Amino acid sequence: MLGMITAIYHGRTRVSTKTEPNLNRAAIWITRAAVLAFLLVALFLPASAVYAADPTVTTNAASDVTGATAYLNGTLTAPGDVGTTIYLSFQYATDEYYTTHGSAYSSQTVEVAWTVADGITVFKYQITGLAPSADYDYRARVRFGTSYAYGANVTFFTSMVQPDSTPRIHSLKVYKDLLEADDCLFVILADIPYANTPSIPVDRAFTWTLLQTGVPVGSNTGYAMHDYGYGFNVHSLYFSAASAIDWGNPTAYSLQLAGNADTFSSPPVYDTSDSSEYQVVSTSWVVSSDYSEALADAVIGIARTLEQEWQVVLMDEQDTRTVLSANGEKLFRNAIPNIQAMAPSLFYVQAAGSDVTPRTWGTSLDTTYKGRLLGADGIAGTADDTWIAAALVPVADWANIPWLLLIGLITLALCVFVIYQSNRRFNTPVPGYIGSLIIIMCMGMLALGLTILAIIGMAIVIGAGYLMFMRRA
Repeated sequence: MLGMITAIYHGRTRVSTKTEPNLNRAAIWITRAAVLAFLLVALFLPASAVYAADPTVTTNAASDVTGATAYLNGTLTAPGDVGTTIYLSFQYATDEYYTTHGSAYSSQTVEVAWTVADGITVFKYQITGLAPSADYDYRARVRFGTSYAYGANVTFFTSMVQPDSTPRIHSLKVYKDLLEADDCLFVILADIPYANTPSIPVDRAFTWTLLQTGVPVGSNTGYAMHDYGYGFNVHSLYFSAASAIDWGNPTAYSLQLAGNADTFSSPPVYDTSDSSEYQVVSTSWVVSSDYSEALADAVIGIARTLEQEWQVVLMDEQDTRTVLSANGEKLFRNAIPNIQAMAPSLFYVQAAGSDVTPRTWGTSLDTTYKGRLLGADGIAGTADDTWIAAALVPVADWANIPWLLLIGLITLALCVFVIYQSNRRFNTPVPGYIGSLIIIMCMGMLALGLTILAIIGMAIVIGAGYLMFMRRA
């Protein structure tokens, strides 16, 4: 309807027209702005605030773990509002596969139909054919219709097999007065024989302990530089002066090598009952006027042995002296802590005191994004995920790609579309480049929680997009 207002002023007639389409256009823009604001707010709402309550599931610790089998355990903590039947299962993968593929899992158990009941429901499934001495990651999963809910990731490792024979001690020497008067360092060159090298590092599998008349004095683990620390390797036990080691006593001390209870179903123990090599005899105690140089000479001898065993260069022969190579420094710094201060002649640079102020480092951008999108717990598939994470994680799992990569692909597709339309309409991609840049910035601001700035940016993109691609010339 066209309304006409006639005004008479000083004998003249003015005609002013106000059309209803103008009012309708304003209403349309107000509606669009309201829808945009709603979508931006909903983007960072938990999925439970948008949809009906979904089932929730918790991944529990694995049980009855052996070298080849394990029971995976889960708890259905809430059945949700999805009907009467849901399907429970587990996804699992070796640590290597899980680390490489992010959220992907290489295997899954058979889905079991479960009738929803009140209260907490515990379920389990036995998996077989596992590799011994290996890490595994798994999570509980519940399917309802075509949607999924997941528990947090849990790690377990299968039991180790025992060494092929009794580990041998090829060399045992004790040094003192290295960092302070009357301290003691036990240096051990040993062989823990495995034909098939375990994938669990030696520091998680075995512990060296010094016994004084059968009573533990102190312990330490090895360093896994070559073959996860098995076979020939150097180990050490250091004791400060306060430990009051009875220097030179040939009968008071012995060594023990024991498997850790969390890696062996039946942990092995090796001591003097297995071999006299575990006894600290009179020749084990070094006699020297300079224990630092005596230790340096011993380290060079051990390094030569390990070079032949490992086929790795551990030393650098200089004109005036022999020093450790980069690999040698890496090995001995970890196998014998404070070795540079104990035997400085082994290194290019002599150890010196320094005034260092500790600094802390922030999280990476990737961690920040995950924290924003995956809620406070940082775990995909849980109740505090944002809407975008809850929608994209199942799609990423189905496509077997990391979900952050999926977000990047969606953003890329939007940018390609904008550039294509710009080139098609204006014969130049420049407006599309500008729009793509704003889209990328807005996605980043949304992920970082800068919602107000993201709203402004998206308003610019939508307004410019309307003018460029939808409005008729």
